Amino acid sequence: RRWFAQDYQDALAAYDQILLLAYAEMEDIGRPESWLTGLVDLADAHEGGLEKTVFKLQAKNWEKNRPIKARHLRKRLQHLAECGALHFGYGPDIPLEDQPEVKTMADVLATPSRVRK
Repeated sequence: RRWFAQDYQDALAAYDQILLLAYAEMEDIGRPESWLTGLVDLADAHEGGLEKTVFKLQAKNWEKNRPIKARHLRKRLQHLAECGALHFGYGPDIPLEDQPEVKTMADVLATPSRVRK
């Protein structure tokens, strides 16, 4: 809401899916996994929130003009799945530069999510 003057609850009511930009480096978050847990909890607190929200992680630190290490990105994606996020991804993906590294990321998007009750 702070960045784009958008309201999450209003967006849930208006759209089939919402892309939540979970950009830890852009937000200067010191403990990304803890912060991501809070975002998943926030989504879960709204009816249909987890079902309609796509959590997008940044794969590049634009301020430092370098990629996020694939192992960190992988750990965060796995963490989202463990927290109960149903839909998640990352960007940008730069295949010609192998960023993030395919060998590190190959199976992480197929990680089953922990279903919340």
